[in-house]
Amino acid sequence: MKKLIAMKNNGFLGVASCLIVALAAFPAKMFGSSQAGTSAMPFLKMGLGARPAAMAEAFTGVSGDVHGLYYNPAGLSSMARPEASLMHNAYFVDTTYQTAVFAMPHKSLGTFGLGLYSLNVQDIEKRTEDTDSPTGLFEAQNQALVLSYARRLGDLWAFGLNAKYMTEKIDDQSASAMGADVGLNYRKPQTPWELGAAIRHLGTEPKFDSVGDPLPMTVSLGSSYRLLDERLLLALAVDAPRDEDPLARVGVEFAQMFGESFGSSLRAGYRSGRESGDLSGFSAGAGFSVRGLHFDFAWIPLGDLGDTFRYSLMLRF
Repeated sequence: MKKLIAMKNNGFLGVASCLIVALAAFPAKMFGSSQAGTSAMPFLKMGLGARPAAMAEAFTGVSGDVHGLYYNPAGLSSMARPEASLMHNAYFVDTTYQTAVFAMPHKSLGTFGLGLYSLNVQDIEKRTEDTDSPTGLFEAQNQALVLSYARRLGDLWAFGLNAKYMTEKIDDQSASAMGADVGLNYRKPQTPWELGAAIRHLGTEPKFDSVGDPLPMTVSLGSSYRLLDERLLLALAVDAPRDEDPLARVGVEFAQMFGESFGSSLRAGYRSGRESGDLSGFSAGAGFSVRGLHFDFAWIPLGDLGDTFRYSLMLRF
């Protein structure tokens, strides 16, 4: 039996090595600020859930949470119970971003997940020429449907994969694309440290009138460490988006149970690369739980652009 487990681990180490080599093989010119504004469907970079948002989305190396469906699908493999989460993002004027995700672990088959992301922008002024008076109003809609699967391979490694169908509609024009996310997770049993790696937003180009742009592919590496009987969580992630310079994310969470049914959490984080105001880049939030019901919120200031807020309701069955 030990020999069989060792063979599985060695085989998966080979898969992990191939992924790392593939990441290194991407040309440097594919990433960075020189590609700014060249990605389609930028709503895919908006993230998922108030808990990760309060921690600056340093979630690539955090497992066992349904929101891993977005950040690193391999993290779903550590879930012990089914979870569902609904999120509302109070973004800028006339812009709303909402998500619904569900994941269900199976003892022998792995973990299956389903997600829906939706961004809507209303009352956009329409102009056909350079004039102060618009000819009317229109709206833009972006949606993504995600199917997820994660599975542990041996004692140390886990693998996750998302398949995505995305649509974008601007006034009476529409486009669609197929995409995928792939992730790895490493955690030694009975240890507080884990490591994650993911490639997000791979896929085809959505095209309007035969003209398209690539999806905002992002390579992400992350780790986390749990202290004080897992009440304190420290997380770090480094992202390399194709249309931005690499950025770092740091997040912290302190959780405390009061009895068997009530608990609370405090969270904070910082991400580099935002320089539009004094608090831009910082984030904070809190959460409350009663039995299997969790309510979380996050505050994400964007400097001169204003403050944004996320609210999540999560149910553990």
